[in-house]
Amino acid sequence: DRMGKAKAFPICKSEVCSMKRIIPLVLSLLLLAACSTPAAQPTATVEASHTPSPVPVPPEIGGESPYAAYVRDELEELRGNVYRDDEDKIRDTVTMYMDLWYDRMYNPEYTDYGVFGLFFDKTAEGYPHLQYHCMEARYLVLSDVVHVYGPVVWHDYDIDIASVALDGDTAVVEIRSPFRALSYKRQFMTSGMFYFWITLGKTDGVWFLTDISPDSIYGSDRHGSYDELLESIEELEAEYESTTQAR
Repeated sequence: DRMGKAKAFPICKSEVCSMKRIIPLVLSLLLLAACSTPAAQPTATVEASHTPSPVPVPPEIGGESPYAAYVRDELEELRGNVYRDDEDKIRDTVTMYMDLWYDRMYNPEYTDYGVFGLFFDKTAEGYPHLQYHCMEARYLVLSDVVHVYGPVVWHDYDIDIASVALDGDTAVVEIRSPFRALSYKRQFMTSGMFYFWITLGKTDGVWFLTDISPDSIYGSDRHGSYDELLESIEELEAEYESTTQAR
């Protein structure tokens, strides 16, 4: 061409065929590449670590028996129970007190007597009698271990509430309590019956012990005044400690 125009070159049939073969190949490669791309993995849900709360352990109170620890909670629950009537609460309160008294009378290792204070109206006129009665249990167990026939190795008792005289916010409960006990060195079983009359008063909806008669299982032949009883217990404590260490 004299005008300098570009000359078009025709495409041969073999080139067309080659392109027809290349295009599917390219498409196949693209599809393969797309399929070979690793799919996005689901994000693992990481659960927050959780440490179970430890089981609450009741605080240890020196010299307190398992029954005394139970009484602390049970007495509170009983007093707050709106479905129990006054006589039910009186019966259960007196029963727990007597159980606790026996618990102390037969187990010298339990020395904490603070739980008894939960039962008493300390402003009541008969409060000194209640103090005497619960502390005599300590005297009795130490006296048996040190001076008599050794510790009690088996015992049985019952608490029979013979009557409940309820009058408004006061009540008098008659208790008959048969018992049996076998001591370490004793060749026979002791048995008998305790009689007590326990007076209660209700303050702010709560029944407290206000008096007990008799305040000693020995009646009038008791261990002297309350201070003298404590002195006797102190002497027995020293003997019991020396006896325990000698074993």
